[in-house]
This record gives sequence, C-alpha cells and structure tokens, in this order.
Amino acid sequence: MQQQGIYITRNGFPQVPWNEIKNLKYLKTKCGSPLLIDGYWKYCRKPAYTADIYIATCWALSCHQWFGVLPYFYPIFFFFMIIHRYTRDMTRCQTKYGKDWTTYCKRVPYAFIPGII
Repeated sequence: MQQQGIYITRNGFPQVPWNEIKNLKYLKTKCGSPLLIDGYWKYCRKPAYTADIYIATCWALSCHQWFGVLPYFYPIFFFFMIIHRYTRDMTRCQTKYGKDWTTYCKRVPYAFIPGII
C-alpha cells in the first residue's frame, strides 16, 4: 500500500481509549537505542518470555486426563529453550550496551517473575 502512496495509521493498542501511551520512561544508552524501564518492563526484563512459559504450562495442564509425560514435554522443552534464549540475550545485550546494561539490570533486577526470579 505504501508503494501506491496510501498511508493508513495503525493503532498499536486499539483498546486503550487515548490510543497511545505517552511519557514512557527509558534509560538512555551510549549506543543510541533506549532501554524501556516503564510499564511491564519496570518489574521484569522479559515479561513476554514469562507469558510464553505460562501459556505452555497452561496448555499442558489442560490435558490433565492424559496419562504420562506427553502433555508436559512441550512446556519442559519450551522452558529450557527460553532459558537458553535468555542467556544468549543477556550476553548479546551486555556486549551491545556495556555499562548501560549493568545499570539497567540493577534498575530492573528480576528477569522473569518480579520478586522471585
């Protein structure tokens, strides 16, 4: 559509009455890209990973009538996959942001579940 010269604004959060979230707090970094420290990200660094693990576990628990470990294979596999992905993200972000990443980790100390992990 942009090739035809048509521009349609998309709303990121159509359910929010004011249609956009203003005045977000973020940490300015030396490399130029900001790190968000507001909303869900002021409580934990990876809220999407937490939600993914939670959803996978709920899917397995919904199969409670099945015997054995088959329904639980997916959340167990997914948990270890997310942990591996998290460690790669931390290494990559430490390399990219340096001291700013250390400051961010002190500001947002929990990775997945606020107050626990």
